[in-house]
This record gives sequence, C-alpha cells and structure tokens, in this order.
Amino acid sequence: MTVNYKRYGENRFEKEITGNHDDDCSYHEYDENLFDTYESLVWDVNIINDRFLTVDVVTYTMGVGAAHGYGTNYQLVYDLESGMRLTNKDIFKGTEEEFKTLMTQKTREYAEADPDEADRFFSSDPEEIYKSDYEIASFEDTNLQFFDDHLELVYLQYEMAPYAAGVFNIDISYEDFIGANALIIE
Repeated sequence: MTVNYKRYGENRFEKEITGNHDDDCSYHEYDENLFDTYESLVWDVNIINDRFLTVDVVTYTMGVGAAHGYGTNYQLVYDLESGMRLTNKDIFKGTEEEFKTLMTQKTREYAEADPDEADRFFSSDPEEIYKSDYEIASFEDTNLQFFDDHLELVYLQYEMAPYAAGVFNIDISYEDFIGANALIIE
C-alpha cells in the first residue's frame, strides 16, 4: 500500500519513511525521539556465595505510536574477588556449541513437561521449539539470571512466543550448567 503524504502538505514524511531504510537489517543507533517513555532501574541486588554480586535491571519502553509498551529484565554478574563483570562465557565451562545445546535441551524439556506451556510458544511442536531456540542461543545474547541455588533461562516477549504469552523463566540447576551444586568459577 502506498501512502501519499504530499496530499497533506507534509513531504518531509516521504524522506523519513523511504529515505532512511536503505538497509533495514543493519544496526541502528538508539534515537530517543522514537520513544515516548524509556525507563530503566535496578530492581534487586544480591550476593551469591560471598563472591558474586548480581544486579537485576528492568527497563520499559513505549515507542511512538506503539500498540503497547515493552518491558525487559536482565542481570549483571560481577566477581567480587576480581571486580570484573562476568558473561555467560566466563561462567559456563564448555564451548558455545555445548552451551547452545544445553539451552535448547532445557527449553525443549520445559515445553514437553507441560503442554499448556508448550502452547504459549510460537509453535507447540518440541522439535520446532528446539530449532528456534538453537538459532537464537549464544553466549552473548542468552538471558540468564543467577540465584543462590539455581539459574533461570529467561525468554522475553517476542523471543520465542507472542507478546501476550509473556515471559518464560526456565529453571536450570547449577549441576546441569557447570557440574557443581552452586555458582562457582575457576
């Protein structure tokens, strides 16, 4: 469908709509004019095993003209001994391929354990869930949150399911994740 904005005497829209999208797949810098609301706050702080500081951050954005806002949550993990921020790669002992396999295995187990939960995903077929998760799982982008006795794999809205399905929190034991009964790094 073509919209003729010139009819309304606003040819500036033509450039904004057609001239700024040479490569829709490229990374675009944050433009504060795209959002009516952007809020970010520290939700919780915890210390695990007297060694790790976790900082839970939540954000909320409301895009200009958007049908609804979008909330996110993520966690920053710091090693109190070194002062360094830790990533999934720093904590997980295996390769990224092994990491992807574990994340997809846990997601599939979650879906297979409860058909009602599986129905929340874009596809309720466990094999499709596995394939979709495998494509997005990575050290860099997988949202993990660490607690005293386990960790959670977190899928936000639109990652694996429609917005209305909400957020998925999948429990993973430290034994399965790093082969220990608590959060440790070597």
